[in-house]
Amino acid sequence: MGIIGFTSRRLNEALQYLHQYGDETTIIAGGTDVLVKYHERLDELHRVLNIWQLEELKSIRIINDQIEVGSLVTHTQLEDSTIIQQNAPLLAEAAGSVGSPQIRNRGTIGGNVANASPAGDTLTPLLALDASVKFVSLDRGEKVVSLEEFLVGPGRHIMKKDELITALIFPIPKDNTVGAFVKLGYRKALAISTVNAAIMLGLQGNLIEDCRIALGAVAPTTKRAKLVEELLQGQDVTKSNTFEILGQLEKDIAPISDIRGSQQYRTDIARELVTQGLQKIVNKEVGRSGR
Repeated sequence: MGIIGFTSRRLNEALQYLHQYGDETTIIAGGTDVLVKYHERLDELHRVLNIWQLEELKSIRIINDQIEVGSLVTHTQLEDSTIIQQNAPLLAEAAGSVGSPQIRNRGTIGGNVANASPAGDTLTPLLALDASVKFVSLDRGEKVVSLEEFLVGPGRHIMKKDELITALIFPIPKDNTVGAFVKLGYRKALAISTVNAAIMLGLQGNLIEDCRIALGAVAPTTKRAKLVEELLQGQDVTKSNTFEILGQLEKDIAPISDIRGSQQYRTDIARELVTQGLQKIVNKEVGRSGR
């Protein structure tokens, strides 16, 4: 039997299709992940649900004190969005680092999250922004869970076959919050991250009041460096002893060895990237305050 394709133009239509055929259906939007994944195994595809036409999932908006990004927003739209640039520039920067212009024009933030790759470039800033995933099914209605809870392993998440991601939601960062995104890949374009990192600091003067550090490609899922976050609380972001704390980072991560790098190499690079991210934040603050 060949591949059966269906294109939905309304969310409820897509949910009805998943309700009936979810167990044998692969969802496709931009197709940048699915087509690569199945390039040489097309016989494994039975039904394909194309949701690219769901315009209701393509907006970026502020609702109360939160930013809601529709799951079909592309990386290019994230990078160019005034709302994202003004409130979460590290997410715009991460989106701009994904793949090539062609991939950024088609790849979606919802697809990046659903792919659940530990190296996903938008996952680290979303985790640092304390983002949640909104998804829905015909039977069980809408759910909202933290991104940290949503991701459970390489390529794995908690969503069931009849559910569909509709949005990513995160609180608008406070005025005293500064962020940075850094990554290492073997090429400047079309490279899967060897390691990537996103940092969000809430500062009172030079003192760190709030700290969130997310790392990619150093564990089975994108994850927070919670020990180092705790140790950095109350530290002066400009002082050398703050950077010395990053020596504890290896206790927060569990990288593997693969063709992109050994376990020790990833550990060293993770520490270096977080150091670079902190330095970027220091430079931003010095420039902003004129110190």
